[in-house]
Amino acid sequence: MKIRIIYLFEVLIIFLSPLSLTCLHADSLQIESILPSALYTYIERENLRVYVNERYEGLQNRQRRVYVGESVEDDEIYHKGNVYILKNMTRGTVKISQPIDSSYEVKCIIDKSGVRSLDANPLPMRTAFPVLPEETLEIGDTWNADGNDVLITTEFGTLSTPFHCSYTYKGESNVLEKNAQIIAFQYTYYDNSPYMKETYEVRGRGEGEIALFINESDGFFIKERLIRHFINQSGKVEQREEGFRLTWGRGISRGQIEALEKKVTDLLQLTEEKEEEKQPGVDNSVGAGEKAANSRTERDGGIEVERTSEGIKLNLPAIHFYPDESRILPVEEQRLDRLAEILSEIPGAEFMVMGHTADVGSRESQYTLSVERAKTIIDELVKRGLEPERFFYQGKGGDEPVGSNETEDGREMNRRVEVIILVSSLK
Repeated sequence: MKIRIIYLFEVLIIFLSPLSLTCLHADSLQIESILPSALYTYIERENLRVYVNERYEGLQNRQRRVYVGESVEDDEIYHKGNVYILKNMTRGTVKISQPIDSSYEVKCIIDKSGVRSLDANPLPMRTAFPVLPEETLEIGDTWNADGNDVLITTEFGTLSTPFHCSYTYKGESNVLEKNAQIIAFQYTYYDNSPYMKETYEVRGRGEGEIALFINESDGFFIKERLIRHFINQSGKVEQREEGFRLTWGRGISRGQIEALEKKVTDLLQLTEEKEEEKQPGVDNSVGAGEKAANSRTERDGGIEVERTSEGIKLNLPAIHFYPDESRILPVEEQRLDRLAEILSEIPGAEFMVMGHTADVGSRESQYTLSVERAKTIIDELVKRGLEPERFFYQGKGGDEPVGSNETEDGREMNRRVEVIILVSSLK
């Protein structure tokens, strides 16, 4: 009986693609194949107590969110998408929207040998984990493999941290009220470059269990306890982290994506019809400038729907703020009402909000303004009843133009906000 799971992004395969799992009898596991999906999604959350020079600093929350979709170029199939890094330190439990600290484009080829980066850059996530042998597994069987974790930190920069892991197959059990095959594991970090010491190194260990859900659409779940030590060149432990890491992974089929897209499109049409019944035409009570903005909003279609590797994007083109501010013009109230109504009809979903500006002024001012405008949109949606903890946000400044910055019309197009309904949160 063959078992084939995966390496590296393999997490990205195992975790993300629907696995065909068959339990032939009580003490064996078979994974027959990895079935490709239109999108792969992988979420890793860490909740860690942080000690600096052995003094407790607070609770560190980190997330890595990976979204990869299939693409074709010159008859070659590859996968591309983005990795998003989120970090925040807190001593309280107030629920708020979360900023995205950084993001990385990922382009890779997924085949029988695993995942290979097209640009040779290291993937900003844990790779070569989990690993399964290519033979029949019986309860109690053990095996070993090496993996690598890339930690992106504010304090120590980006650190590549190899680890050695041992696995034990535990059999079938119930996890999160779902039937799953269970693999226990434990690992230790080690130094793979004894002759070239980096500025900081990571030492520590972890242990936990992997649940491979038998219902292939449920993907997998990993829970582990870990300890990390960040060691400087003199050998001193500058920071220690202790806590838990939770990982979810699954594949999203084209049918699921199309169903969500249709639902959003139908909701958009419904809100348009409601607004036309209540208030046809342009509101003549507003000033001349706001009338012009209203006309442009209608011309631009109000809200545009697009499919991305992260999910379904709702674009608010040429959205109108007060000049050089993050305050929304009153003319946008109707469009925000419609957006909130659509999002409220997708219970449990999480949303990513991206702010964009025209390429005017310094890059720093563009970035700051785009972040503030993304946060403003979230604040407006929260006022309309959506929970703040369902939102993530990032400012892109003027780095991703959709029009020419040489013309006023082009700059108008580039001033936009995008709200993405994340497929990773779909039931």
